[in-house]
Amino acid sequence: MVSGMPPASKHPNILEINHGMQHMNEGTKNMFDLRKGKGKYLDMFKVMLPSMAHDMYKLPAIKELYDKRKDFDLIVINHMFNEFAYPFAHEVPFITVATPGMDFRQSAVLGNVLNPAYVSNMMVNFATPMSLLDRARNTFMHFWMPFLWRKWAVVPLIQKEISAHFPDLPPLLEIERNQSLTLMNTHFSITTPVPLLPSQIEVGAMHCRPAKPLPQDLEAWIAGAGSTGVIYFSLGSIARGETMPPQYRQAFVEAFRRLPQRVLWKYEGELEGLSDNLTTPQERAVFWTEYVIRHRGAPQLRCPGAQLSWVEFLMLDVLGLLLLALLLLLLLARRLLRAVSAALFGSGGKKKKRD
Repeated sequence: MVSGMPPASKHPNILEINHGMQHMNEGTKNMFDLRKGKGKYLDMFKVMLPSMAHDMYKLPAIKELYDKRKDFDLIVINHMFNEFAYPFAHEVPFITVATPGMDFRQSAVLGNVLNPAYVSNMMVNFATPMSLLDRARNTFMHFWMPFLWRKWAVVPLIQKEISAHFPDLPPLLEIERNQSLTLMNTHFSITTPVPLLPSQIEVGAMHCRPAKPLPQDLEAWIAGAGSTGVIYFSLGSIARGETMPPQYRQAFVEAFRRLPQRVLWKYEGELEGLSDNLTTPQERAVFWTEYVIRHRGAPQLRCPGAQLSWVEFLMLDVLGLLLLALLLLLLLARRLLRAVSAALFGSGGKKKKRD
């Protein structure tokens, strides 16, 4: 496992390599400042990701792994912000892990274009049923966001750096289309139900573990909340509490003070009685991962639509052919009508004119 995080496991079957690059840490120290202006997120990634692509393949540990990548049965790549890791997946079976859940851009890459009439994009979660304006905005974002990221602002910059390292490598977006399946951190019971391909596997809650007993003082504090309950508040693993500007911190403090619940703020066992046929999210993820390995990339899971261009997928070429055929049919009908008209009325009209 290659990441920029400290080792998380001591299991003998897991080798964790910290690449040591500080780009991500430096770029996300203060996520609150990035929210102050439009385009700042994109500007950050336009600088950070190409820089990582430039530096990563110069690291000895990464170069060693890349040289022996074909020795592995399977490559697993986090699907978001990791285009610069796609060289590892060239000519080897690989799957992706979608930690945010359903990503409409990735779904389209797999061949499952989600309908913007009812599937919100990742940036704005529109209320359902969507209004006409919401559907128009959502449709625009379904087209604009992938184009902005993949074709214009970010991926081309990453591609330039990767091509400098590997001039004979296929385009990154072409490699991306060869992924066998994706494991999505979602479940239909808590999100908008959408049609899924066999290569889109829901494994929501896979990361959950059996609960451990709380420290005695924390257990007593939670129990003391009574029927009112407790709220747990966390900014996740990217935005750190100490980077929060004072005005935001104070706003949270004031808001929590007004709540009747107690607030636990993160500021820096197995079920019994189940039958054998019940595939847990973790077991399901393991099954499909091993399935791809057993079937050498499992090409049978890939949707044929993933190999089509957008012109072919939208059948614009077929539509053009039908319009051309219709046009030819109309021209033929017009000429036929003229010929019939001339045959029926042409000679009689000329005789009357001479008379």
